[in-house]
Amino acid sequence: MALRQRRAFDVAPVFRQLPFLAASGMVVIAGVGEDDWIPLDLVELACSVLPVGSVHWFLGHERPVKRSDFAGFGDALVLHEGSLPDFLRDNAATDAGRRLTEAQETALSPDDHIISFGRPGENKRIVLTAQEWRSVAQSVVVLDDAATATPPPLSPDEMRTEFRQFLRGAQRPPDWSAIVRGFLYKRKVSEKLTAEVETALTELGSVNPIDTTEQYTVNYSRRPILLTGPPASGKSRIIHWLAVHLRQRGHVVLYVAPVGGRLKVEAIERVCRLLQSRGAPGVAVLADEIDNTEYVQLAEALAAAGRNAVVVGTARHSPGQLRPDDDPRSTGDREPDYKSVSMERRLSPKEITEFREYLEEQGQRTDGLTTSVIGDPHFLLLLYRLLPDAQGNVRLRIGEAYDRLARALDVAGRAAAEDPRSTGDSELREQLKAVASQLFPGIDFDRDDDGAATSPFAHSEATRTALDLALLCARLQRPIPVDLLLRTFGTDFIRHYAAFSRHLGDSELMDEVVDEHGILVLDTDHNELARLALGIVRPSAPDQMGLLNRLVDAVQWNGSNFPGDDPDQDYCIEILRLVGPRGTYADFYSSPASIEQLAQILERIREGLQVRIPKLLLLEAQALRLLANRDADYDASMRHIGDAIEVLEQAEEVLQSRRATDIRNLELNNLLTTRAATHGYKIGAQLSRLQQVYQAAPASPEVLTLRKAIADELELVDLYVGRTRALGHTSFFPLDVNFWTIRDVVNQIPALSDVERIGFIERMAFILDAAVEEPLEPRQVQRFKHRRIELAELEGRHTVSAELAEEMRQTGDFSGYCQIIRTQVYDSRTRRAQSPATAQQGLNRLLTVHEDVWRSRVAMGLAHRLWMDAHLPGGRVGGADPVYASCTREEWEQWSRILQARLVFSEEEDSAFVNFCLVWALLQLSEPHAALRHLAALEANSAGSRRRVGCLAVLTSDDGTPRPYRAVARRRQGDVWVCYMPQLLTEIRVSLAFLGPAVELQVGMEIPIFVGINYRSLLPWDRRTDAKRLPAGLSSDKKPARTDEPTRSIPAGPLPVRATPATMPPRRPPGR
Repeated sequence: MALRQRRAFDVAPVFRQLPFLAASGMVVIAGVGEDDWIPLDLVELACSVLPVGSVHWFLGHERPVKRSDFAGFGDALVLHEGSLPDFLRDNAATDAGRRLTEAQETALSPDDHIISFGRPGENKRIVLTAQEWRSVAQSVVVLDDAATATPPPLSPDEMRTEFRQFLRGAQRPPDWSAIVRGFLYKRKVSEKLTAEVETALTELGSVNPIDTTEQYTVNYSRRPILLTGPPASGKSRIIHWLAVHLRQRGHVVLYVAPVGGRLKVEAIERVCRLLQSRGAPGVAVLADEIDNTEYVQLAEALAAAGRNAVVVGTARHSPGQLRPDDDPRSTGDREPDYKSVSMERRLSPKEITEFREYLEEQGQRTDGLTTSVIGDPHFLLLLYRLLPDAQGNVRLRIGEAYDRLARALDVAGRAAAEDPRSTGDSELREQLKAVASQLFPGIDFDRDDDGAATSPFAHSEATRTALDLALLCARLQRPIPVDLLLRTFGTDFIRHYAAFSRHLGDSELMDEVVDEHGILVLDTDHNELARLALGIVRPSAPDQMGLLNRLVDAVQWNGSNFPGDDPDQDYCIEILRLVGPRGTYADFYSSPASIEQLAQILERIREGLQVRIPKLLLLEAQALRLLANRDADYDASMRHIGDAIEVLEQAEEVLQSRRATDIRNLELNNLLTTRAATHGYKIGAQLSRLQQVYQAAPASPEVLTLRKAIADELELVDLYVGRTRALGHTSFFPLDVNFWTIRDVVNQIPALSDVERIGFIERMAFILDAAVEEPLEPRQVQRFKHRRIELAELEGRHTVSAELAEEMRQTGDFSGYCQIIRTQVYDSRTRRAQSPATAQQGLNRLLTVHEDVWRSRVAMGLAHRLWMDAHLPGGRVGGADPVYASCTREEWEQWSRILQARLVFSEEEDSAFVNFCLVWALLQLSEPHAALRHLAALEANSAGSRRRVGCLAVLTSDDGTPRPYRAVARRRQGDVWVCYMPQLLTEIRVSLAFLGPAVELQVGMEIPIFVGINYRSLLPWDRRTDAKRLPAGLSSDKKPARTDEPTRSIPAGPLPVRATPATMPPRRPPGR
């Protein structure tokens, strides 16, 4: 072991291995002098337990270590006065020297890599030098003995940590040591796959398959063995397990992955040739993430070059069978030929038991994993919700599957565009156009907007848009019909749809299926796959909403159509209603930008296409009403409300012109309810304006004008609610609109007299009495109970409201308690917490209601807001100034638990704000690994957000003062220094302007910096330019200086810089 001077590194792990190294050999220490950095105490401790005479230390001639320093080594140490080269030269002619020379010829370098192979008991091995290994590793992963060696034992806590880290990792290449530890669950099909591969490896020697039961021997070489099964069934993981298992059984194994979407076949062949030349009888080449045809091409290329290799991979479908009258030499549309080992998506009863035991062994809770849950066909896909650490890996795999499918469709599109038949055979084109005109009358398929012929796949953007549209429809659980997709594209798409369909079938994402109505549609195996894929390629909800423009363009709209007259129009209306207000997916598409996009689409149908369909008019009015509620500008809100009322009047005109039927009356009931709600939203805007005017000038004439306008709008609400009751459809929703409108007036109107208050409360009680005159629908009972609780709180009957809340809690509904706590904590006018102490009291009460409160989305949403109001200045993040939080570790841990509970719900897991808050909490808790993982996902999903710029929050100490972190300069890039922060395990970019002119950094120097965070990254917080943002109690000329003394302060001025050991001068005197 040679330790060179002026190089500092951690030698403790080396010393811990000395007992194993010296058990059957010797340890030689040479070239180490008195001025070298070597901890003699650690060496002494490691050598004290070694055999006698097993440690040889050559003192050398340059500042040797004093003999007195070796007193604790015992009889294990043998000291030599000279240097190691002198010793070897002096003993070269002796018997010992000759034996040493012979040993050197067979000895291994520490950098050599050994690949043992053969049956148990055979001592065969391949040795690759460091240079050969570097050359091999550039193209493939060769599993050597180190990859499958038994890892050191871990404690239970360390084992759980390693398992979570294994789930988080991208597994590219796989973590072999984790697989050796048993972190991968082995499914039943694994043994069958192992037997198939081992059989193929033992039968190598002929390029033709031994099984010749088929009628023809086809012109391919060795067939690849592919594990086939549906997406999210664990195929890739089984391939990882197989690689380790084959190595442990004495086989030579390569693991290859595509680079830029393609395999380096020549490089793989060179590695196989090298291993074969060193004695390997056969090589198992395991691959993943490539198309089925590429497996066949790789197998044929290796066989043609004379390589004894078996290719193993994964595929979605089993290979097609040759019919007796097929010519096996034609490759036309025949499926790629490979040997299939199929696996089921659903776990068998035995696997269910084994899987539960597997999770418990890894320290994972299995409380909610019943047999029915684990037996679900899509359990392995949905498990990613139960094990959040696996989310990044699942997203990565789905993103790769999307890219492979889009790339294959692009290739098919280019082939379609380059096919001479697409332009040369005019007769065929005319025939095709005639058929298309009969199928889809009134549509010009082979013309674009400019009148020029075009191919739908001429550009990848068109392909991806079509693919994204199909994914969006699958995500909404309304897969798009193929004929509707054909309407979107032209004749070239129809002609080459067979290639399109084949690529879809080979993909992990989509396929053609026949739905329950007998319609051919494009769908995913589970809508969760579509949701995750869209979250990767189009994470923005408004971008997803914009895809519906293409769907709208593909429909021949007709306002006189009734349901069933035009299935495509019905389908498009259903899709728009699903993403619109009150739709099944309204929560995800509830941002102002998404609602604005929807309103524009609906306005284009109404104005651009001159189509007035009551359902779409109602949807447009609801979108405009929500925009009015979200807009802080009073004039803009009133304009949106005016537009909504105009649209509703058009819809009512259409409905009134129709014959009265139950369906027509139901639509009219919904329309009148929306009209009442729109006037209620108008009252809300007027109340906000009234509060502003009253606060500025209580005697202003506008105050009286607004109060009069509110009274008029209340009468209109009563009018339209009464009209709904006259239609004979009993529903609580219209009455509920009347109730919350009056409630808002009671809570928000300034200077409300006692007489007016009593009158309004009496009207609210009358509304609830009217609601129970007829039986309530089951879906309306919960809302009715909420209103009873609100009324009881307004009347001061708190015991009654608490009893109602507990009654709801017993059914698993915590919204009643949430309603009471909101009433007690938040001011009814400003909707802000009365004080941080009140918010903390409300939070404590909410979290102690029942242990199941953590499983309530409503309760966790309120808990999040209460925590912020209790601990953050103003209770908000994202203002002009960054936020400083003064919290204890217990308070940060409480927030972290609340945020992680919110992310369990599918509606919240992609929330940028919730993920940002979790990153902040984890950094404050000194958990950088988890924080950086969430920050990476947040950065990818928040493109275009204004919160990616500037500092939103500053990492602080318990007292709320900015916490300094140590940053080590690594490299300079233009006007920016890239520094590493060991406490946060990440790099940070520090500009020269931040450093100031008085600081001249060098590589290795340290500076203390304050750290801010936003949706994109960590960033240095400039204490000089932002001194005005310091919280009260921290003066602008005081700031923490050292990470080990967070409460000390240093005067303002240049950043304190100190050198690290890497930049210290050498200890050796100059000239020596």
